[in-house]
Amino acid sequence: MPVFPGGSLASTDEPVHAPPSKPSASSTGSDSPKPTPSPNKAGANGEHPTAQTSPLENSAERRIELSSGGEIIAEAQARYAAGLEAESAGDSESAYGHFQAAFDSDPGLSDVGLRLAAQALAQKDTTRAIATLDKMRSRKPQDPDLLASLSFGYAWAGQTKAARSLASAAIGKKSNHAFAHAVLYDLEASGSSATSTAITTVEERAGSHAKKTEFWVSVGEAYARLLSERDKATAKQMASKVLPLFQRASLLSEDYDLALRVAGLLEQDGKESGAIKALEKAVKIKPKESSVRVRLAMLCVRQNRIADAARHLEAFLELEPSRTAVTPTLADLYAQLNNKEKYRLYLDQAAAAGTDLMTVAEVALRHKDWAGAEKYLLQAMEHSSSDPNLWSRLAHSQLQLNKNTEAAATMDRAAEQFPGSIEVILATAAVHRTVKNFDRAASCLASAEKMATDTGEPTQREAVLFEQGVLAEKMDRMDTARLHFDELIRLNPQHHRAMNYISYSWADRKQNLSDALSLVEKALTLDPGNAAYLDTLGWIYYRQGQYSKALEKIREALEIEPGEPEMLEHLGDIYRKLGRSSDAVKVWQESLEADPSRPGLREKIAELSQKIPKKKPASK
Repeated sequence: MPVFPGGSLASTDEPVHAPPSKPSASSTGSDSPKPTPSPNKAGANGEHPTAQTSPLENSAERRIELSSGGEIIAEAQARYAAGLEAESAGDSESAYGHFQAAFDSDPGLSDVGLRLAAQALAQKDTTRAIATLDKMRSRKPQDPDLLASLSFGYAWAGQTKAARSLASAAIGKKSNHAFAHAVLYDLEASGSSATSTAITTVEERAGSHAKKTEFWVSVGEAYARLLSERDKATAKQMASKVLPLFQRASLLSEDYDLALRVAGLLEQDGKESGAIKALEKAVKIKPKESSVRVRLAMLCVRQNRIADAARHLEAFLELEPSRTAVTPTLADLYAQLNNKEKYRLYLDQAAAAGTDLMTVAEVALRHKDWAGAEKYLLQAMEHSSSDPNLWSRLAHSQLQLNKNTEAAATMDRAAEQFPGSIEVILATAAVHRTVKNFDRAASCLASAEKMATDTGEPTQREAVLFEQGVLAEKMDRMDTARLHFDELIRLNPQHHRAMNYISYSWADRKQNLSDALSLVEKALTLDPGNAAYLDTLGWIYYRQGQYSKALEKIREALEIEPGEPEMLEHLGDIYRKLGRSSDAVKVWQESLEADPSRPGLREKIAELSQKIPKKKPASK
């Protein structure tokens, strides 16, 4: 459990980005340079991205020299090695005993003393830790690394006055001592002073060093090690605390790697807008560096900056023309921007470049480009028709294009190709039901019912009952529909989809409104916040003449699914009943824009629009 051993945390003698060096043969920490681990690189568990393991972890065979004269004491060496071995095995009590024996031989053994203090602090035994630190301090150490390590120990133990004194002494001997500055920064930033005040104090204390980028980076790295050792800080906790130091460094430099580093810390701290700015700075520094563009685009998407995301991905593709894997994403982004020309351009590029055609079709489906979806799904089926999803998606696209005959034929062929798939049979029934081929739909459901009975699989039986209920409802056989849905809910009392479907069907017909209300309320207890179920509840209130309650629920549903056409139409119906004719026409028009195929809606708009008094022009 190495915490601040032998100045290895305190020292900043090596370059900031230097790889860890091997431990020196001397454990006194007085003159030899120590490695400064480079932070912001994730370890095996990814938990401490700005900290690395202390070199003492692998130093069980180091020789210990007495500070009094350099004479090797075999007993002290053996006890120290035994302590390291016990520590590695997780036996902290035995480790402490061995370290104490070695330290008792000579309090000048700084590595051992610091380990003892670290163990005591980790066990929250501040009394023992302070006693060890006091013993070392009494020898009036002059080495700035040891002074800084001692200051950290006192700070950890809550002895801030001693910590400040020792850290200041270390800085007095070495004005750019990063770890000493980090200890003082931690004391100031954690106290009553704001982070900005703590930064200002570091600037004043560091003098001319504060004008150098590498100074702030070194202090940031040292602070990261401090947090990792003392607090076992998570990546987010550490990023939040060290970020101001690295941002200060970035103000002094047009360094690409530093800009990326700051962006990473901002992203870990949940400050994505700031991360975007840092990455944009990196792009300005190295405009030909392609990888940062993808990272920028991803962040922009998360921040709903779709135009910026598209711009960065296009720049990436310009730099890396062969990396066509981004073209479906570009098509998706331009579809969101309603740029049909570029949407089509990148979708065609994706297909031409050999992108999985199902992936290309999914983009088209997501944006209701039914013609494009049909085109790419048919192309995909030319290569392979072994995926049932291809068939069902193709049929769905054809239905949206009013190609009812083609859709039914597509699913009939799918049923022939996958005769043992109950999912395909059910999908075939659904398509035939949609195009009002009720006899064919019923025949498919009979086959599916037999398959479900043969397998004895409860979920298959539930799926068949649901489709049978829907078919009966579409045929306006509500008594039969209720039997199917009642049986389904008996088999699965948690089946809220069935509860909602029969409730909405009754509300639409102004039937069984009390039962409908009870069922949809139960559905909402099983799936709270479901927009469709809230719409059903609002529609039942509407049918009951409770227009204020209806308005509340439909608005709640639209907050969850803004722009949903059916809900908008319901909202307009409520507005009309409340005498708000202009509002009714407005939301009906929004519904029609979202779904131009809504039956009867144009007529409703035209009829009510004629009844709205026209405003007289203002008199001159």
